[in-house]
Amino acid sequence: MIPDRNSGNVYNHLLYQALERIDLRYVQVPFSLRYLLRRGPLARFHYLHFHWPEIFFVIRPRQPHRLFGLKGYLHLHAFWLLAKWRGYKLVWTVHEVDVHDLQRARRWHAASRRLLWRLADVVYVHTPDVRTEAERRWGARGHVHTIPIGSYEGAYPATLSRSEARQRLSIPPAAKAFVFFGNIRPYKGVDVLLDAFRALHADHPEAHLIVAGQPSSPAFAAEIVAACRDLPRLHLRLEHVPDAEIQLYLRAADCFVAPYKYIETCSAIYLALAYELPVIIKAEGNVHDFAAHAVGIFTREAAETEAAMRRFLGLAPAELAQLQANTLEVSRQFSWDILKERYREAFAAYEADPH
Repeated sequence: MIPDRNSGNVYNHLLYQALERIDLRYVQVPFSLRYLLRRGPLARFHYLHFHWPEIFFVIRPRQPHRLFGLKGYLHLHAFWLLAKWRGYKLVWTVHEVDVHDLQRARRWHAASRRLLWRLADVVYVHTPDVRTEAERRWGARGHVHTIPIGSYEGAYPATLSRSEARQRLSIPPAAKAFVFFGNIRPYKGVDVLLDAFRALHADHPEAHLIVAGQPSSPAFAAEIVAACRDLPRLHLRLEHVPDAEIQLYLRAADCFVAPYKYIETCSAIYLALAYELPVIIKAEGNVHDFAAHAVGIFTREAAETEAAMRRFLGLAPAELAQLQANTLEVSRQFSWDILKERYREAFAAYEADPH
C-alpha cells in the first residue's frame, strides 16, 4: 500500500481492514527506489496498490504553493517502472479520471494516469461511468473491476446524542439544521450552498447551517469567510476536524447537503448514511447507486440545491422519519463483508490468468 493506510483517509483503513479478512496481508512499502532495488516481491503475487498518483507531486503540506514538482513526478514513474521490472504487481484504484480542481499541468497529470493505466496489472473503479471514460481515454484493457466504496458505519465515534450535539452548537431542539462536512474544495460547491442558504433564510429564519472541514488553501478559506459575512444561523469551522469530533456536526444535523458541481466518486454520502442523515446531492457518478432509494433528495445540477433544501424543509414529519429510517438499511447494502468477497474474486481471477 502506498501511501500509508493510516494517512487520514478512513476509506483506506476500511479497505485494507476488509482485505486482511480475506487473507490479503497488508505490508507498508517505502516510496523508495533503493528499497525496490534491494528487495524483490515476497511472493509471486505481491501487489503494490496506488490510489491517487498526484499526491506524490501535487499535495505538498510543507510547500502548498508548489502545485507541481518535477522531482516527485520523475521519482514516481521510475518507481512504477522499477517495481514492474522487479516483479511486483501494480494495482490502481481509479477514484476519478481527472484530478479535482486541477488548474495547471493538466497534460502531465493525464500522461501519468495513462501510464499507470497501462502498467497496472489490476484496476479497480467505483462506478461504470469512470470505467467507461477511462477506457475511452486510455484504451480497453483486461482485469478492470467495478466495486463500490464500502459503508462508513462504525468508522467514526457515534456516542453523542442529537440533543447533546445541538446543545454544544447552540441549535434549538426543534430547528432544522443542514450540514456540509469534509475537505472543502471548489468543486464541492460550498459557494452554491451558502448562496442557497442565504436565499431561503428569508422564508425559513429558524433554519441552521453547519459547515465544517479543512479548506484546500488559505485563499479559498478567505473566500468562504467573505461569502459568509452577515449570514445568520451559520456554524462555521474551517479547519481539520479530528475524528472524535466529527459526530458533533453530523449528530446535530437533520440533512447532509453535498452540492458538488460534478461527481465521479463521492464518499460523503457514505458518511451521511452512517450517521442516519438524509442527503441532498447530485445524482451523478457513484451517487447513482443510491438514487433509486428513498434516502434523500437527488438533484440534476448543483444549482438545484436551494430548491431541494426548501423541499426538505417542507417534508412532513412522517416523510422525514421514513427517509432517516432508510439510511442505515441502504448503507448496510454496501457492507465491507459483502465487498471483500468481490475483491477476493477479482484477485483470484487475475492470479488464475494474469494475461
